[in-house]
Amino acid sequence: MPGLILDLDDTLYPRDRYVRSGLAAVAHHVAARHALDASTVFATMTRATALEQPRAAFQAAIRCHGLPADCVAEL
Repeated sequence: MPGLILDLDDTLYPRDRYVRSGLAAVAHHVAARHALDASTVFATMTRATALEQPRAAFQAAIRCHGLPADCVAEL
C-alpha cells in the first residue's frame, strides 16, 4: 500500500535549516562558477529570503552580483 508523508510546521525537519542549507549549496556553486565570494552571495540570498518570498533569493543574487539573468534555471 503506497503512502505519503507530509512535513507540516517543522515536525520532521526544521524548514529554516533546510532552506539555509540549500542556499549555501547554491552560493558555493555560484562562487565556483562566477568567481565570487560564497559567503557574500549566501548573505545576499538569506536577506532576500527573509524580506521577500523565498524564490526571490536567486533574483537577488543575480541583481546584486551581476550574474547573467538566464542563470536562474542553473541555480
